[in-house]
Amino acid sequence: MANDDLLQAASAVRPCRADIRALIPLLPAEAEALEALIDRLNEERVARPFSAVVLAALAAGRPLPARHLVRGAALFEDAVQLAGAALHMEGNVAEALVQAVESGRMGWNHELMALMVAAAWFAQDPGRKAPPGLLAATRARARDSIRDPVDHASIRVIFRYLPDERLFRLLEDLACPPTDEIESVLMENILAASLADPLGGLPERPPTPVQSGFTVRRAAPKLGRNDPCHCGSGRKYKQCCLAKDQERLQRSSEIPGVTLDELEQDPNRALTLERIEGMGAPELERIHSDAVPAHLRASLVEQLMVFREGDAALNHLEAWGGIEAPAREWDRWLYEITRWRRPDLIRRLLSLASPDLQLAERLLIETRLLLLDGDVVAEMELLENRIRELIDRPAHEAVELVGVAYALLHGRHPALGILVARGVAPSANPLDAIGLENAVLAVRDKLGMEPFDAIDDVLDLMTGRSGSFDDLDDDDLDQTRMAIEAKTREMDELKRRLTEAQHALERQDRLRARNDPTDRGVRGATPSETARPAATNPELRQRLDTLKEELKSRHAERNQLRRELQEARQEIALLQQPTEPTAGEADQPFDAVEREHVHDDETFHQQPVRLVAFPKGFHQRLTRFPRAVARQTLTLAGRLAAGEPAAFVGALRLKLDRDLLRQRVGQNHRLLFRLAPDTVQIVDLVDRKDFERRLKALA
Repeated sequence: MANDDLLQAASAVRPCRADIRALIPLLPAEAEALEALIDRLNEERVARPFSAVVLAALAAGRPLPARHLVRGAALFEDAVQLAGAALHMEGNVAEALVQAVESGRMGWNHELMALMVAAAWFAQDPGRKAPPGLLAATRARARDSIRDPVDHASIRVIFRYLPDERLFRLLEDLACPPTDEIESVLMENILAASLADPLGGLPERPPTPVQSGFTVRRAAPKLGRNDPCHCGSGRKYKQCCLAKDQERLQRSSEIPGVTLDELEQDPNRALTLERIEGMGAPELERIHSDAVPAHLRASLVEQLMVFREGDAALNHLEAWGGIEAPAREWDRWLYEITRWRRPDLIRRLLSLASPDLQLAERLLIETRLLLLDGDVVAEMELLENRIRELIDRPAHEAVELVGVAYALLHGRHPALGILVARGVAPSANPLDAIGLENAVLAVRDKLGMEPFDAIDDVLDLMTGRSGSFDDLDDDDLDQTRMAIEAKTREMDELKRRLTEAQHALERQDRLRARNDPTDRGVRGATPSETARPAATNPELRQRLDTLKEELKSRHAERNQLRRELQEARQEIALLQQPTEPTAGEADQPFDAVEREHVHDDETFHQQPVRLVAFPKGFHQRLTRFPRAVARQTLTLAGRLAAGEPAAFVGALRLKLDRDLLRQRVGQNHRLLFRLAPDTVQIVDLVDRKDFERRLKALA
C-alpha cells in the first residue's frame, strides 16, 4: 500500500524541487525494498516515477548504485535530472553512463549529457580511471555532424574535463566555433549545481507547462461556471470539478479528454503515427502488440529499430505473425540488426519474412559473415570467394566491394577493414567513399588510434583526379583543386619535419638517459615524474609543438577546401540534371501518367528570398530514401528558398492545384512544394512510381 501511494504521487510529480522533496517521506525505509522498487520501475520502463523516486532517494541521502544508469539513464525526462542523479550515485558512474550511450537507446541530447556527466564525474577525483569507451564515444559524436551550438558546447565541456589531444585535434579539424557562454551555463547551472545537490539544477517551483508539436485537445469538457458538473454530482461546476479541470487543462494532449500524464502512463491509448514517431524508447517498449492497428505496425517496428530495441520489435512481429511491408523495409530492419551484431535476431527476422520477399537470397555479405558465428576459416573463405567474383568487374557494378569493407570494419577484423576501405575508396562513387571515410574514422576512435587516416589522402586524390566534371572550363574548380594539392604538399613537408624533430628529441632523451645515472633512476618512476624533455631541450620541444600546431592548421584548411570542392561538384551535378525526360524515361509508363497531371512548362521570373517550411515528420520520411536523394532534396529546397533561377528550371504546376509545384530530384524522385510570399512550403518527396497515388491522396 505504501508503494502504491508513492507511485501515484511519483506519477503526478512535476520537475521541481518542491515536488521531489514531497516524495521523501513516502520512500521505503529498508534499502532492499527501495532497490527492488527502482529495479521494478526500470524494468517496466515507466519514466517519470523512476526518475522521481531516484532523485527523491538521492536527495534524502539514500545510497544508490550506478548500475541503475545502464538502462535507466534513458528514462530521465531531461538532461538536468540525469546529471543530478548520476553525480550522486555510488560505483563507477562513468562506466555505467558509457554503457548506456553505447546501448543506442538514448536520444542525441541525452547521449551528450551522459558523456558530459561521465567526464565531470571522472574529473572530481584524479585517481579515477576513465573508461576506455568514454573518449571514443565522444570523438564519434563529435564527428557526427554536430547540430547546434549546444552540441558544440557539450563536446567542448567534455574536453575541458578530459583534455584529450586527439579530441582537441578533431575539434580543430571540424572547425567547431567557440561557445564559451553556453559552456559556462552547462558547467555552472547544470553540472556544478547538480554536483552540489541532486536537485540543484531543478527549479524550486514547477514551470508553466507549454505544449507544442501537436494540436492541443481539451482534457476536460467546456462548461460554464454555473452549469451542472459533468461528474453527475448535481452540484454547480464551479463548486465541484472546476479547479481540478483547470489543472488537467494545463496538461492537455492531442487526444480529447486525456492528459499528457495519462498518455505517458498508458502509451497504448489512442495510438497515432504522430504519437509513435514522438515516443522515446521507454514508451515504445510498453506498447502492447494487440493495441497497435495494422496500418501503424510497420511504423512501430521502425521506431523500435531506431532506438535499437530489436528484441521488442521482433516480439511484436512474432505476435502479429509478420506484417505486410515493402521489401526495402525488411532489408533496412535486417541491416540495422546486422549492425548490432545480433545473429539471433537475424534468424528470427528471416523466419518471419514472407517467402515472396526472398529476403534470404539478398543477404548482405556483412550479414552472411555474422551468421557464420565466428568461424574464422569460413569467414575468410566467404570473403575470398566473393571478392574474387567482384574484383574485376567495372566500378559501377562492384558496389558490393564497399559492403565488404563495411563488413570487416563492423565485424571481428576492424583493422583489416581499414586497409580494405583504403583500397575500395578509389573505385567507389563519391558518396560511398565519404561514407567509408566516416566509418574508418569511427573505427579508429573505437580502437583508440589516431583520429586521422590515410583514406583522407585517398579522397584527396579522388577529388583532384580527372572526373565527370573535368571537361568543364571552370577556373574556380581548377583553383580549388590546385589549392588542395598545395595544402597536401605543405602537409607532407610538415609531417616530414615533424617526424625528424620527434626522432631528434628521442635521440637526445636516449643519450641523456645513458649519460645521467640520476635520470635513469627517475625513468623507473611514474610517467608523470619522467615528463622532463622540455627542461632538457626547450628549443627542440618548442619547435616540435610549433610543427604540430602548423600541421593541424594545414589539415583543417585542406579539409575545408575539399568540402568546398565537393559542394561545387554536387551543385554542378544538380544543375546538369535533365529538366525534360530522356529518351529512356519517355518510354516509362509512369512518366506518361505524370505528364497527364502537370501543366506545360512555364518561365519563372525573378524569385524573392524565402524561408523553407518543412511539414511535420518530414525528417523521418527523408530517412526512408537513399542518403543521396535526401541530400539532393535538402540542397534543392535551399536553392528554391534562395530564389536561384536554375532551381526553378523544369518545375511544373499540377493540374489539381495550380499552387502546387513539382520539381525533379534526380531521375526517380519528385519534390512537391508551394510558393508562399515568404516561404517555400515543402509538401512531400515521392518516388515517381508513387506520383499518381500521392496526387490522389492530396486530392
